[in-house]
Amino acid sequence: MIKELEWMSTKAQKLAAEKATKMIKNYGWPKDLFGDFSNSQKVDAYHQTDYGDIINYYKTNSTHLYYKIRKTMLKGYSNRESFRLLSESPKRQ
Repeated sequence: MIKELEWMSTKAQKLAAEKATKMIKNYGWPKDLFGDFSNSQKVDAYHQTDYGDIINYYKTNSTHLYYKIRKTMLKGYSNRESFRLLSESPKRQ
């Protein structure tokens, strides 16, 4: 991806690639729900039901489907993130 940036000099591209390889990946997901993130299939499957259509909309025409994408995101958020909490037992220590 960095090599495709024509506005960057070759030296800047090398430095950016080096910096990217040294970055630490910190994800904000609980390990008990999705594992250690060595494999993202659980996360993808978890979000596919509510957010999967966004990828299809974007591949079709990313600019003209803004409102469909937004509607899908809002619906997915209310389904997945808000209502899901009602069925979970509290994690108290």
